Amino acid sequence: MSEPSSLVLVITTVAESDDARQLAKSLIEQSLAACVQVEAPITSYYHWQAELQEDREYRLMIKSTAAAWPQLLKTLSEIHPYDEPEIIRLDVVAASEGYERWAREQTAQN
Repeated sequence: MSEPSSLVLVITTVAESDDARQLAKSLIEQSLAACVQVEAPITSYYHWQAELQEDREYRLMIKSTAAAWPQLLKTLSEIHPYDEPEIIRLDVVAASEGYERWAREQTAQN
């Protein structure tokens, strides 16, 4: 049986494409993420302050490592434009060896 992956996938959303771009670049520049994919606008439905909301958002799929997670969470919480951002960590069960090695190299200082 192979060892579990050390990769994590972190998901967050923002309202503006410029915010998505800024978050992605910041996380990459700080070596907190190996890759950030910004997905085309999605529509989110949720309750906020007792009212049903319908908003267009951009989803960020942040590829990182478990070792970088604590600082990634701290940084993302500090620079995210939302008052209460969605920040979800999913542990990657398995990944190709080459991709995982590359991702670890990109976040090695964390």
